[in-house]
Amino acid sequence: MQTTSAHIRSTFCALTVLWLLVLWLPLNAQQIDDREDEGVFTVLLAESDFKKNIYHLDAIFGLQLSHDLEEALHNGVTLTLVIETEVIESRDYIWDHVIAEAQQRYEFSYNPLTEAYQLHNLNSGQRYQMPTLNIVLSHMGNLVDWPLVAADRINPNTHYLGRVRVRIDVETFPVPLRLMAYISEGLDLSSAWLSWPLRPEVIGPSIDLKGRSQAPTAGGDHAP
Repeated sequence: MQTTSAHIRSTFCALTVLWLLVLWLPLNAQQIDDREDEGVFTVLLAESDFKKNIYHLDAIFGLQLSHDLEEALHNGVTLTLVIETEVIESRDYIWDHVIAEAQQRYEFSYNPLTEAYQLHNLNSGQRYQMPTLNIVLSHMGNLVDWPLVAADRINPNTHYLGRVRVRIDVETFPVPLRLMAYISEGLDLSSAWLSWPLRPEVIGPSIDLKGRSQAPTAGGDHAP
């Protein structure tokens, strides 16, 4: 009798675990799909370099569009990607002061007739046709030799920060989509700011605004 009761309890426990797995697996798969649908922008690396009396920036971005943005793109909406840079004078007792700021702007769209993507560098005016979205994102995800600030605007006795971020400009959306972007994280994609100390002829690690550090890349006369 005891053997029968133990067998029943064992069978019941096994069925309970199986039932929980049946419930958990679809929910977990849905969570993974949701994370993939959200998209993400990140600043992977930022290095500054000093040459010809100007501080320049090289940066690499990780760009993954959300499902909502890809759907808008393939339905005829032209998207605008903005890379923003700032040089900030850090102050102890009053608000920090932005001494230099600039934007690199791109427009990209999809042409269903050619099944290709159009990329327009709004700063230089250059236009490209590319076969895949990944190539477009990879091209926009590399910023090379970007001028940050002239050396004559840097006081050696003052502390400065350079910082950079990348985002989708929702203000360029058609009005109905823009209204949706105000309440949808999937449409209003932006990275966090990544900042680093900017001092004459001093190498320093890149840091984000929460204080986490990233070691500088060895080699070259870099001056963050």
